[in-house]
Amino acid sequence: MTTIEDLPKEIILKIFDLLETENVYQCQLVNKHFHSASIPALWRDLSIDTEDDYHWFINHSCVSGQRTGQYVKSIYFCFGSNIDDEKLMSVLPLIPNLEELEIKDATILTDKSLSFIPKCCKKLNKLTWESLTMTYEAGLMLGQCSELETLHLNCCYLFHPNCLQPLIDVPLKRLVITEGSWLIETARDLARFHHLKELTIQNCGDIPNEFFQQLAFGLPNLKHLYVEKVKEEAGLVSFLKTHSGLREIWLDSCHVTDATVETITHYIHGLELLLFKTTEDVSIQALHQLVCHCPNLSMCAFKRRRHREYLIPDPHRRPDTISSVPDQLVSSSSSFYWDKKMLHYIRTYYSIMEKYQSLKEQLEASGQSGPLKLLDELKKQIEDFVKGE
Repeated sequence: MTTIEDLPKEIILKIFDLLETENVYQCQLVNKHFHSASIPALWRDLSIDTEDDYHWFINHSCVSGQRTGQYVKSIYFCFGSNIDDEKLMSVLPLIPNLEELEIKDATILTDKSLSFIPKCCKKLNKLTWESLTMTYEAGLMLGQCSELETLHLNCCYLFHPNCLQPLIDVPLKRLVITEGSWLIETARDLARFHHLKELTIQNCGDIPNEFFQQLAFGLPNLKHLYVEKVKEEAGLVSFLKTHSGLREIWLDSCHVTDATVETITHYIHGLELLLFKTTEDVSIQALHQLVCHCPNLSMCAFKRRRHREYLIPDPHRRPDTISSVPDQLVSSSSSFYWDKKMLHYIRTYYSIMEKYQSLKEQLEASGQSGPLKLLDELKKQIEDFVKGE
């Protein structure tokens, strides 16, 4: 008879993946088989919160003859770890299979310890730095991480304008820059990141036209764009025109008007998600045109300056007062969220209205009175649809 002890180690590890760490600890007590299988699961993700944690890891990196450091896939150094060159250089050789490295405070790290990263962690695919001084030499070290796909630079100070140039040949797919003030200096190099699919820029001050103009003919595989505080619209518009492959766009506190919305409408038909906040006024008509021209759009969220606006105005005649359309078509908020259902609602409304208008024009041109009954019936369908009946 098959028992729990007959389960392959691979299946047990999959089970452990679904459990909280404390529950995995409890599983160690089941039998020797579970105890052995739990070791890789318990060492997979480490957080070094204090200097005591660091010393504990160094002292326990080899348990019962097993080099437990080989099981570590991700490691996170918090502020309290006080990580420096010597500590980092002592840890990295013990974790050869590391895939994710995050250092919360890299202020005192130098190129000396950074050189250990590509040498000791050849499988590294995600790296998060905070408060690192980005020298050209640091860029050279990161450029040797041949598997690196995600790079997050938070509060990193620019020491050399070409510090990202060595990363051009790295298969980087996701780049996050937060609280940096050196975008213009690196834009030309960023444009050459041909593998990049996701670009996020947050808390970096006002982004000028020059930044997007430099990127306009680069980043051919970009799918996701998340930016804050675009100061001027012209550069963003030129960038959007040359990046029709975008699938998600998030614009926070940006100078966005109908020009940006219309550019998306005419150039990015495969858009799936749109989120933006603007201090400018964007017309609801421009947004509805975007919805109708982007059939794959499944979510649209928008925050604007105006407080009352028509959600679905008549496409041929805008009502003079808010009371001239049903309550279902009015937004009383400066922000709204359109899910799949609402987007379908908008597209269907415009489709019906186009059919109605076309038929009306045909009847008026022919002077026929017989089909007017059909027109009245279609009009009633429109009214019932708007009322949700």
